[in-house]
Amino acid sequence: MAKLILNYDRPGDDDAGKTESFDTLIRKVDQMFEELYTLVGGKQASDATLTALAALTTAANKLIYATGVDTFTTTDLSAFIRGLLDDADAATALATLGAFPNTGVVDGSVAATGKVGEILTASATSVSLTSPTPKTITSLALTAGCWDVEWLTYFAPNAATTVSVIEACLSDTDNTLNTTLGEFVASSYPTSFVMGANGTVLQGRRRLNLSAGATKYLVAMSTFATNTMSANGIITAKRVR
Repeated sequence: MAKLILNYDRPGDDDAGKTESFDTLIRKVDQMFEELYTLVGGKQASDATLTALAALTTAANKLIYATGVDTFTTTDLSAFIRGLLDDADAATALATLGAFPNTGVVDGSVAATGKVGEILTASATSVSLTSPTPKTITSLALTAGCWDVEWLTYFAPNAATTVSVIEACLSDTDNTLNTTLGEFVASSYPTSFVMGANGTVLQGRRRLNLSAGATKYLVAMSTFATNTMSANGIITAKRVR
């Protein structure tokens, strides 16, 4: 605009030195004002909310939220939470969270490691026993958590073996009986007798609440004579919380 004004048609100037006529100058000035008016008219009016948002310093993995009227700040927004926010329904969100739905599964699947319902098991067969020495039949390593643990021991003597005592327990120590109430099962007989080839089963159940991992041993012991005795055993643990 300043250039246009300097080049207007001044009286007394030589025609050869004129670059713009005064009328042309006025038309160009009017056109410039019209364009300026159009530009200004298309702009967003001043707004306190927009001004407050513009003053924020943003960064990756940040979420903007209001702390008051036209007052904003940011908080962390992790990739995990973003993955949860884009879930379309409750079932998808539960899967993202690794949580169980209220209804049971009907697809034959098993609970994942560390989830309620997880089942661990260990077993062994034909473990030879020496009278009257405790012997570990099998063992099971448990992680921290609350477990319902069941164990079963099947004593299998030779058909001619005479038996007076059979015992089984869940123990914290390899090859060592644990006589803690609820973890020890025993059958004692007033006189030795021939058990026969059918054998006898001892079983027990105990809830264990572990703050750290631990190995549990299924230990069996029998007092017997004349012949041989072996044992089979299984430990099953279910995570309940």
